[in-house]
Amino acid sequence: MEDALASERFLREREAYLEAVVSENFSALNLTRKQYEAGRIDLLSVLVIQNRWIASQISLLNVKDLGLIERVNLQLALGGSFEEPPAEPGS
Repeated sequence: MEDALASERFLREREAYLEAVVSENFSALNLTRKQYEAGRIDLLSVLVIQNRWIASQISLLNVKDLGLIERVNLQLALGGSFEEPPAEPGS
């Protein structure tokens, strides 16, 4: 259980880091697009930055996915389930 809690903390920290990376890459993409529109750089440079932004988004989604899987595993390890409780009589 301690490992699961430590893993969740690590994933939250990683998620925060990747959110910052996605934001920075998006800002870089916007700047690169403006430079392209002004004729200062070529299209390949824009595409490279766009690829970096997309890759960072994928990494962020993967970490969020791992976090959800960890929570499900922790719930199950603690004896929980995801079945609906039986309806109470008279409801």
